[in-house]
Formats: sequence, structure tokens, C-alpha cells
Amino acid sequence: MYLFKKLKLFLVILFFFLSQKYTSQNSSSKENNLKISGSLGATQTFYNAEGIQNRRDPYFWMLNANLNISLFGINVPFSATFSQQNRSFTQPFNQFGISPKYKSITVHLGYRSLMYSNYTLGGNLFLGGGIELNPTKSKVKVSTFFGRFTKAVSKIDTSGQVTGTPAYARWGGGAKVTIGTASNYFDLIALKARDVDGYTLIYDESGNPIRAAENIIGAISTNQKIGKKIAFNGEFAYSAYNTDQFAPELNVLKYSYANNFGSFFRPNSTSQYNSALQFNISYSEKFGQIKFIYRRIDPEYKSMGCVFLNNDLEDLSINLSSRLLKNKINTTISGGIQRNNLNGELANQMKRLIGSLNITYAPTQKLNLSLNASNFNSSTTVRRISGPDSLQYSQVTNTAGINANYSIGNNTKRHNLFLMTNIQQANDNNNKASTFYNANLGYQMNFTPQALGLTSSLTANRNASGPQQGGVAGLNVGLNKQLLSKKLRLNASIAYLINYLDNKTNGSSQIFRINSNYAPNKHHAISGDINVLIRNSSNPLVASFKEYRASLIYTFIF
Repeated sequence: MYLFKKLKLFLVILFFFLSQKYTSQNSSSKENNLKISGSLGATQTFYNAEGIQNRRDPYFWMLNANLNISLFGINVPFSATFSQQNRSFTQPFNQFGISPKYKSITVHLGYRSLMYSNYTLGGNLFLGGGIELNPTKSKVKVSTFFGRFTKAVSKIDTSGQVTGTPAYARWGGGAKVTIGTASNYFDLIALKARDVDGYTLIYDESGNPIRAAENIIGAISTNQKIGKKIAFNGEFAYSAYNTDQFAPELNVLKYSYANNFGSFFRPNSTSQYNSALQFNISYSEKFGQIKFIYRRIDPEYKSMGCVFLNNDLEDLSINLSSRLLKNKINTTISGGIQRNNLNGELANQMKRLIGSLNITYAPTQKLNLSLNASNFNSSTTVRRISGPDSLQYSQVTNTAGINANYSIGNNTKRHNLFLMTNIQQANDNNNKASTFYNANLGYQMNFTPQALGLTSSLTANRNASGPQQGGVAGLNVGLNKQLLSKKLRLNASIAYLINYLDNKTNGSSQIFRINSNYAPNKHHAISGDINVLIRNSSNPLVASFKEYRASLIYTFIF
């Protein structure tokens, strides 16, 4: 509650500053003209199923607004979303936020997201405020924010189909200082976040208490262009993380940076200190480019500013790209190695060899060919804790595909023939193998004067894994047409698919789709769609069913 009061005070001060700044401008300037632009939208979705239980709510509505208010030369973008999910979703879906901008100053208020770097603040949504100073002629830029990442959820909500996860309210703030130019700069980043109300225990689904955590991160990132051919960019981040901020404090006798943060971070018995490093260097010529990429993320590396992060991995890769025969042939080759268990504390250790190839060839304007292939070779070592013996497990995954596109015609009629094929095969040293085949052959015909297009395609896929083999084969036909001076667009398609299991039919599926978009003028747009799925099962243990879904969307643009 204390943090929330601080946030409200912060917002009031920002609004007061902006209002004083705005009213101080010369009212006779052309920039004082009030301009409002944006859009308002309303969405309704209907759903029903026969033969099975409904897999979603029978009715769903959502309202959204995107506005931009221009006053005194200041742009104030605003966005808001409201839906019925707020009634049953413990992390409210309803969101609103604005980011007014005046010259080199941008202010963020409400639900916003910022991107500081991959390992600090990585686009995580927060409710709060922030400010960015980006002077045009200055080599120093500053950004800071403060807000709530997660709303407190004291228990599991089962009143609706959308449920929340128990969690403490998580608040945080940070700053980024950029020094340099657009092509050569350094970023200095700091982030602090913590779970509040930790003295009031919240329990998970199993009845175990959830511990309130806290996190502080410092990072430096850079981008450097050396001459016209060499470029370098990288990031190094160091994270101090207490999984339980109320655990007994740990007295560090020897000198350490961890015991010099004062009230910002106090080491305790649950403290974790980990780093993340990533950089790449590239060399470019007219005919292509070579790039070296290295990444290492310590085990248990965490950041409260990122929704999800992989950790406990190290990889090194090389990418080669080339352009030949006046860009008719484009080739990309990459290869590398990846491993985990960096601290040697896991029972399993995995290593992967990665390689890929992509070639596109366009001998004429009518024909385009492409080939792609990749090889992922991974091996896992399972070590015995009580002895020197170990178990080895390896898997090789090969993927290859060929695509072709041939187009002919003129301004009134065009024909397009396309073929897409793909095969994926996985094998391990336990003689377990699986193979997946997919092919799609299609034809398109467009009549430009009539604004009419026809599409038909044959699709087939097969999956062979172990003793069973399954697959799908079918036909898809589509039509698109523009009417009323191209203000109305209609699309319709029908698909009929036959399912196979062990070379025997296992039922069929029919899919019907109709969607339209009508824009009578630049201010109004109406769109709608109807989808019907009919699933016929020949297996008495699997139910046949029908699903119906329809939506209607209205957008007002001003």
C-alpha cells in the first residue's frame, strides 16, 4: 500500500509538470491546434459445441481504444483494453496507458512496457510511470521507470475458465543511461524489484507457502561499428537474487560488492549471484557476411524484469551468408555447439551440435526455388552419483525441405503454382525413431479487373513414430472477391481432411470458413467471420462433434 501511494504521488507530480509545460507555450503557435486521432473498437465472439463440452466461453466481448492527442506540439498516445475477463481473471486483462511525447521527452503512464536489454528489463508489462529523455543533439540519453509487475493473488480463482496463479504483488524500478551515437554507444542499466507484503503468506496449489523474493541487477551493453565492415554488440548482466527476502541475514566477513548495497539488497542464506553474457561480431563484404556469436547464461540466472529466460547454457555459433550471381542465389549457413550443466552439479549433461543450410535461387522473375536443411545432434550424459560409470543418450534430428513457386500472367490474369515439402527425422541410440512428412501442392488464379481470386490446394502429412503411423490428407478450396468498389472484401474456404491411422481411415474433418471486411469510408470498418468444424470419428472411443465460432468487430477510425 505504501508503494502504491508513492506511485500515485509520482503520477500527480508528472501530470503537474506536463500541465505547466503545456500551458507555458505560446497559444498563437500553429502547434497549439488540438488534433485527436486513433481508433475505437468493439469485438464480440460467439461459440457453441455439440457432442463435446464447450472449450471456451459461449460469449466473449472486448473493447479497445488507441488514441493520439496532439496539443501544443505534444503527442499523447493512449491505449486501453476492456473485456469480460476482468470478472473471473485474477490478473485483470483490462489495461490502459498513455505515453505523451514532447520534443525529446516521453512520459509513460499506466500499463506500459519498456525494453532495456535481454537480461534486465525485457519488455515485461508493468503498471506505473516512467520518463525518457532523448535530446536530439546530445550523446546522453536517460530512461527511468517505476511500477507494479504483478498484482497480488492470494488464492486460486476457479469462478471462471481463466484462472490466476497465487503470487505476491511485485514492484520494481530501474534506469538506463545511454552514452554515444546511434551506431556507437554504451548502455548502463540498473534494475531493482521485490515482492511486497511478504509477511502475509500466500500459498500455492499444494498448500505450500510462497516465498517473497527480491532482485537487483546491474548491466552494461554496447554496440560498436568499426569502420564500414566490422560491427560488434554485446551485453553483460550481473544479478543478485534472494529467493526469500525474509530469510536470516548473512554476514559476509570478507569484502564483497554484495554487502555494499545498503538497504537496496541485503545478502541472506537464499542469495544467488549469477551473470549472463552475450556478444557477436560480424564482418561484411558486398558478397556476404560472417558472424560469430557467443552466449553464456549461468545456472539459476533470473531477472524480475523478464517474463522468461533460459539459463544454464553456453553456446558458440558461426553464421555465413552470401549473395551470388547478382543476388539470384542467396545462401545462409550456420553451425555451432551448445551445452548445459555449466557448474557440473546436474546428474544430466547435454551437448548439442547445430547446423543449418538455406539456399534460395531465382533464375527468372517467374520461378523461385528454395532448399533448407538442418541437423541437430544432441547427446546427454547421465552420471552415476555413486561411481564413475555413466549412461550415454544421443539423438539426431534432421530436417529438410524444398519449396518451389512459379508465376505467370499479365495485368488482367495471373497464375501461380506452388509446392512445399518438408521431412523431419529423429533417431536416438535406443533405436527409437520418428519421421514426419508434409507436402502441400497448390494453384492460385487471380482476375485483376474482376477483383476475384481462386485458390485450391492438396495437403498431406504423415507421422511415423514407433509401431503406429498416422496422417492426414485432404483438399482445400478458397475464393476471395472484392465488391462495392473494393470497399467490401469476402473470403470463403472449404477444407475436407481424411485422418489415417496405420494405413486405415480414422474419421474425417470438414472445415468451413467465411470472413468479410467492409470499409464504407476511412472512418468505419466492420469485419466478421464464421467458422464451423465438423469432426467425424470412426473410433467408438473418440466422440464426433461440431464446433461453431463467429465474431463481429466494429472499428471507428478518426
